[in-house]
Amino acid sequence: MKWYAGTLVSKQTAGTSVQVSWSLPAAGWVKLNTDGAVNLGNSQARAGGILGDSNGNWLVGDK
Repeated sequence: MKWYAGTLVSKQTAGTSVQVSWSLPAAGWVKLNTDGAVNLGNSQARAGGILGDSNGNWLVGDK
């Protein structure tokens, strides 16, 4: 799986649109990206993360 460095994604939050992007880490580094969500109706939560390298390759984490 390749990461799409610099690709803008439209994310809607509470009726607004926010532009977000991801950039590659510096050469020789890896980047950890995490996200999570909670359902207030039933108090369930989920979180995950992935590691990507400076070449844009997925290394390990939730797919």
